[in-house]
Amino acid sequence: MPSKTNTGGTPDPAKLEAHPAAELFPLIEGAEFQELVEDIRANGLRTPILLHPDERVLDGRNRLRACLAAGVEPRFETWDGNGSPFELVVSLNLRRRHLNESQRAMLAARIKDTLAEEARKTRTEPGTNWSPGKAVEKAALLMNISPMSVKRAARVLRSGDQRLILLVRSGELPVSAAAEKLQEKLPPPAVTADAGPIRFPILHAEPRWERQKFEKLAALELSAVAAEDAVLFLRAPDRALSEAMKLLERWGFHYEASIVVGRAAHPGRYTRLQHDLLLIATRGRPPAPAKTPGSLAAAGERIEIEAIVEAMFPGLPRVDALAARARRLR
Repeated sequence: MPSKTNTGGTPDPAKLEAHPAAELFPLIEGAEFQELVEDIRANGLRTPILLHPDERVLDGRNRLRACLAAGVEPRFETWDGNGSPFELVVSLNLRRRHLNESQRAMLAARIKDTLAEEARKTRTEPGTNWSPGKAVEKAALLMNISPMSVKRAARVLRSGDQRLILLVRSGELPVSAAAEKLQEKLPPPAVTADAGPIRFPILHAEPRWERQKFEKLAALELSAVAAEDAVLFLRAPDRALSEAMKLLERWGFHYEASIVVGRAAHPGRYTRLQHDLLLIATRGRPPAPAKTPGSLAAAGERIEIEAIVEAMFPGLPRVDALAARARRLR
């Protein structure tokens, strides 16, 4: 672990604040904390407390509290500042704590946006794009879990359902089961006496172009689920670009832009296909995006469009347009 022993003035232990990275992992309480206090009282502090260069605690909040409770003078080291403080804290704590896959997924969902922001600030290669999908992949790799688990955890956190969040964080409920419970709670597009059908400002669609007929797709009436002022994300491979543009027109949307998104490499007639196109279209007076991503995401690997949509329009109601129509037509 890159660090250096403190050679300057000793900080006042009682006044030290925690770095946000340190708060990823909860404080221990009760009998577990008392055991740590007694161990430090009997054996002293074996592992120094790690400080950020700004003198906030990066690692060792529990050891610091235990030192104060045991009346033992704490020792400090200062991180050398190389790399990411969040990656460092995760690396140190995953060795100590026995977290299951779902608990690690919740941590990954919490830090994925921070990792992306750190990457954007520190990247040096011109033209490099850091896509939301890459943030999910990096967080998954850091926690040794699948990107799908991170996406499920992100949905649980976005739901705001504190009971479900606590059950997953405590290890009592798998994140996959929590995500399924949230899916079960989603009502089908329903008609109310006062407001009419529920409509969404953000829609995304991923037709199975090789199986679904164009005329059948074009016949879908998206106005049943789309708000008057809406943004639609439509994913299409190169070979279906012409049909996709016609589909937007038939659905009443105006093409605005596109993002090249990665997909698993696939042999093509003229080139080796490594990307799809994510077409962005609007109608009415659509909401403005919170962020504008680069037009090129990673190639050669599957990029899920939900991560891009969430980054551009965080918190806005959104729906899989084709799934919503399927529910409504049954």
